[in-house]
Amino acid sequence: MSLAPFKVEVESDRNGIEIFAVTGELDQATAADLREPMQKAIEAGTDSVVLDMTDCGFIDSTGLGVIVEAHKQLQQRNGTEARFAICCPEPEVRRLLEVTGLDQAIAIRDTREEAIAVLET
Repeated sequence: MSLAPFKVEVESDRNGIEIFAVTGELDQATAADLREPMQKAIEAGTDSVVLDMTDCGFIDSTGLGVIVEAHKQLQQRNGTEARFAICCPEPEVRRLLEVTGLDQAIAIRDTREEAIAVLET
């Protein structure tokens, strides 16, 4: 099985939530490709982010760092209620998010719709 090349697709939903859909492996070689658009969106005023990792089969510590960094930026903008959710149905990737404790700070859901719903409440 060949892995899909890394890419990030960005879209805004009708409620102003920025959705970053990651395909491929989020690692040292690709982390900047996610960091840059997330930072630009947050600096431009985005206050709600969904990271859709449905098609992400692997994440390393550098990728985790990008997520933590974006979450901190949103916290600085919104106070303790950083509006950030992750969609991650992939068991191995989700397990890493849970083992590192990210699930304590960021809502992690199975589907994009569930992640968006967390931010709409």
